[in-house]
Amino acid sequence: MHLRNTEERLTQPDKIVLIYFDNKDIEDYLPFIHYLQEKGTLNNDLEELELEDLQGLSGLRALRVGVADL
Repeated sequence: MHLRNTEERLTQPDKIVLIYFDNKDIEDYLPFIHYLQEKGTLNNDLEELELEDLQGLSGLRALRVGVADL
């Protein structure tokens, strides 16, 4: 899967990706992501991304964040 209008792949080494359709789908995850960023487990590089359309499915979005070296 690629980012919209690019050849960049969604998955990257040392990154976690959450794919969602509606912002309500990630509201529960964001506090945990911010908590893990404060603790140094996740990097402060959270990205909000639009994904390419798939057959019969469009409008997907994703959050991508780096995992800190522990």
